[in-house]
Amino acid sequence: MSISYAKHLIGDPEFDAVLKLMKDGWLARGPVISEFEEAFEGYVNCKRAVSCSSGSAALEIALRASGIGAGDEVIVPNITWVSTATAVNLVGGTPVFSDVQENFPNICLNSIESCISPRTKALIVVHFAGVAVDMTALAALCEKNQIALIEDAAHAVGGSYADGSKIGSSTASIAACFSFHPAKNITTGEGGMVTTQDPEFGDRLALIRSNGVQRRGNEGIEKAKYDCLEIASNYHLNGIAAALGICQLARLDQFVEKRAKLWSIYSERLSDLEPLSLLDHPSTSAFNLCLVTIDQNRDQIMVALKKSGIDAYYHYPLLNELSVYEDNTRSRSAESLNNSVRYRDSAMTLPLHPSLEEDDINAISDTLIGELT
Repeated sequence: MSISYAKHLIGDPEFDAVLKLMKDGWLARGPVISEFEEAFEGYVNCKRAVSCSSGSAALEIALRASGIGAGDEVIVPNITWVSTATAVNLVGGTPVFSDVQENFPNICLNSIESCISPRTKALIVVHFAGVAVDMTALAALCEKNQIALIEDAAHAVGGSYADGSKIGSSTASIAACFSFHPAKNITTGEGGMVTTQDPEFGDRLALIRSNGVQRRGNEGIEKAKYDCLEIASNYHLNGIAAALGICQLARLDQFVEKRAKLWSIYSERLSDLEPLSLLDHPSTSAFNLCLVTIDQNRDQIMVALKKSGIDAYYHYPLLNELSVYEDNTRSRSAESLNNSVRYRDSAMTLPLHPSLEEDDINAISDTLIGELT
């Protein structure tokens, strides 16, 4: 038995689309980029979607477009992929780490409030594992303190907020940032997207994505004439990735439905298994990760699963414990990040992706039950 914790699902439509694009010759940019962005706008129901080279790039672009710079602080959850924080550093700001909720690694509202200072200019929230945060409460907090709200939706493509609207369509945030890494719900190899309901902000995102270059036109000699309005880099998604993304997006709802079905089997098999706890997903989730906590011997259980061919994983080391942040004086102390620490010591990610079948989930569950009983 060999089961990976994450795996993309690519078939003939993707192969055909990529091959056609390569034969047509639009490898870098071209109309396929706009086609993918417009399809994503329609799926999410947002005013603007700007594609880019990765989810990390999406965060950096959104922060730059929001005006975050030197001397500014941005609150981020202590449990997330490192680029949620390093994107803040890359624009000159300082990340400040907030604790997560007691029963799920989404950011904790009370902890956010204790992190706010006069230098706080933005808050990045992560829809961890595909489960949306409470946008209503966070929007009120940000409005009260006059700080920008940015969504890290890397895990959440295909998911919805509590009101049923698609993640990425909220008017509460200035931007939502998506990743299309192969471990996410759809893939473009590497790639990302920023969505916004503010068309002017979308124009700024596109400018920063494109070296700060503004062209005089899109045709002929006018396309060759341009001005550079600010210092920025090239964060473009390539055409091959966009062609792949269009096909993947068309299958996204099927992927999420399959993930939800597989997670429900885990729930049936593992809900009463002690000392393991299965972290809950509401029906609106994107079901990107299957998370459990084990009160004792977590590392030994992971080793045993790997010996059985099951690629259990761990999301993520705590940001405040990473070497790059050891001198971050505005990071919260370990004593104020208790939920994060408990999660660090007990969390494990089980395989969950649309390439799996019911028999795979039962085999994983049987192995876990055998190790814990």
